[in-house]
Amino acid sequence: TQMVRPLLVDSGLSLHDLGWLIGTYGFTAGLVGALLGGWSGRYLGRQTALLAFLALEAVALLSYLGISGHAEPPWPQILLAVGLEHVAGGMATAALFTVMMDYCRASHEASDYALPSCLVIVASSVASALSGVSANHLGYDGHFALAAVLSMLAVVPVWCVIRQGQIAARVMP
Repeated sequence: TQMVRPLLVDSGLSLHDLGWLIGTYGFTAGLVGALLGGWSGRYLGRQTALLAFLALEAVALLSYLGISGHAEPPWPQILLAVGLEHVAGGMATAALFTVMMDYCRASHEASDYALPSCLVIVASSVASALSGVSANHLGYDGHFALAAVLSMLAVVPVWCVIRQGQIAARVMP
């Protein structure tokens, strides 16, 4: 989420620490997550992987609870939270875009893929815009708890869409 950087700055991390943590460690964790997500999707099934990784991402958001309010940055928890969130995010992103490709119709791939991709970007932008308001009113812990709950609630419509597609695939030849 967009509030990770402000949380870490307010927790006492320097710009150098933040650059290494998000730029190197987080990027590497996200890349590992994307590779794991792609690999796991082959064995779990792409749709099952998407549901599992979305749930994992919701749980990962909870790992930020309790970071704020310390006299010194709680480095073990920060490393765990950033690593887990980036790995889970990479896994979920790989699964999401793979499932989106599965729903593309022959001869309409570009538009069928572009529309949901744009919706992901718009939804992310709206969530980012509201995250500052949320953190300001709820505090960091309240914000990340709310983000986790909303992320878990997002699993329900995804499951419904997947389930509807599976039923339609069995009914239609």
